Amino acid sequence: MLVRRQTPKIAFAFDADSAGYNTTLKSLEMAWRLGLEPSIIEMPEGCKDAGEAVEKDPELWKEAVANAKPAYDWLWDTLSKKYPPTSTTNKKELSKTIIAIISAVADPVERDDYIQRLSKNINIGENAIRDGIKKISSQKKDTVQSHTKNDENQRPATPSWLELLALMNLVPEKIGDVSSVLNGQLGKSKIATVYESVFKWYNNTQARKEPDFLRVMPYEIAKKVKVISAEIEAQQPDREIIAKDIDQRLDTIHRKLRDKIKSDIAIKISEAQKTGDIKKVKELLKDLQQKI
Repeated sequence: MLVRRQTPKIAFAFDADSAGYNTTLKSLEMAWRLGLEPSIIEMPEGCKDAGEAVEKDPELWKEAVANAKPAYDWLWDTLSKKYPPTSTTNKKELSKTIIAIISAVADPVERDDYIQRLSKNINIGENAIRDGIKKISSQKKDTVQSHTKNDENQRPATPSWLELLALMNLVPEKIGDVSSVLNGQLGKSKIATVYESVFKWYNNTQARKEPDFLRVMPYEIAKKVKVISAEIEAQQPDREIIAKDIDQRLDTIHRKLRDKIKSDIAIKISEAQKTGDIKKVKELLKDLQQKI
C-alpha cells in the first residue's frame, strides 16, 4: 500500500452523520488489517464535515486535527455511548461490535493490547474475547470463499458512467445538464474522452439534428450503451422518469464534487497555517467561497 510506504500513521475524518460513522468503522478495520496506525479526527460541534469547519473558523479544524483520537479510544468512546455497558444485553452488543473490528488488527502485540483493554472496559475474560475473534476470523474466511465462488457465476455490475451514457441516449436533451456538471471534471481518462466527444457533439447544432450520438464514441462502448439503453427502456419506458433519474444522479455527483473541493481546500489551509502563511489562508478561504 502506498500510504504505508510513507508513514504507518493515518487519520480519518468522515462526515458527522450515520454514513460517516459506518464508513469510519469500515476504514478502521481496513487500516488495521494493512498494519497501519489509524486515528480519528472528530468534527467540531455543529459541523458536518471539514469544509464546514474551515468555513466557520479555520482554527476549529486545526484544533480537531491536533486532537485526533487513537483508533481504539475513539471506538470505545463512541460505542460505549451507543451501548452503555450497564446491562448484559448492551455488553454483548458492545463487545460483538468491537471484537468484529479489532479482529482485523494485523499486529499480534497491538491486538493483544486491545483485547486486554476491552476485557477491563466491560469486565469480561480475555479468553472469551479471543474466542470471539477466532470465530469471526473463521466466518470471514468462509464468507470470502463463498463470495469468490458466487462471483464467478454472477454478471458484473454495470459501471455508473456507462449507465449515465445509456440514460442520456434515451433522453438526449439532458446532455446539456450533464455537461454543465461533468465537463472539465473527469481528468484525462478514457471515460473523459468519451464524455467530451458527446458534449462536443451536443454543442454542434448541425450534428444535433441527428439524434444518435453513439457514432462519436468507440464502437465497443457504443455497443454496450445500446444494450444497456434497451434494458433500461424495457423496464422503464417513461422518458420523464428517466430524466428525473439523470437529475438525481447529477445532484449526487455535484454534491460529491463540492465535498471534494471543500476537503482539498481544507487540507491546503491546514498546511498554510502550519507555516504561518496567513495571506495564503485568506486566499484559500476566498477561493472556497467562490467555488461552493
